[in-house]
Amino acid sequence: MLNNKLRSIFLILSLMLITLPIFSQKEKNALVSWRQGNYDEAVDICLEELDTLPESSFAERMDSYTVLCWSLLGLKRYDEVVKYGSEAFEKSSRDWRFVAVLGEAHYFLGNNKESLYFLEKYIELRSSGDKADYMYYLMGHVFIRLEEYNRADVALSMAVYLKPLDAKWWARLGYAREQAKDYQRAKDAYSKALSINSSLVDAERGMKRVHESLGL
Repeated sequence: MLNNKLRSIFLILSLMLITLPIFSQKEKNALVSWRQGNYDEAVDICLEELDTLPESSFAERMDSYTVLCWSLLGLKRYDEVVKYGSEAFEKSSRDWRFVAVLGEAHYFLGNNKESLYFLEKYIELRSSGDKADYMYYLMGHVFIRLEEYNRADVALSMAVYLKPLDAKWWARLGYAREQAKDYQRAKDAYSKALSINSSLVDAERGMKRVHESLGL
């Protein structure tokens, strides 16, 4: 009798061990979906999580908001990034993840004032963060839009300092300096861009323009 009971318990435990991995595999993971580029799936998972997670699960909800915004950025659904990113930012205003996505989304929407606010706030919160170079780069673009070329020079100089091997970023710095009529330093930036990528059209054209301006 005892042996039969032990056998039954052993059988039940064995079945549980077999089925647990199966159930684990079925569970959908938003972060995994995002990393695999399955942005639509990640969005669906995150929205479901935000519908079901209690407000007391603060950290988990913030993680869901984060992956949701990253996925929406990947889908270029910038209005929705602003919507959900703003909801999360209201709850956690010093979380750099929401500051970064809002800065980026507002940039692509052409909301220069709002974009600058969040881009500058990211630098304030995380000046050595892994997205600092990109935040400076976007900031430089916004200043170019606003025709504030000296400020664009400062921001883009920081961007290339942090990421020195990006030819396109050097070319953009050259353009900002060119617009500020700082032709010699524009020439230096275009030259650096071409040393990294000798066939970069923007840098080639920029170099030709500054040569004409310098009378070379």
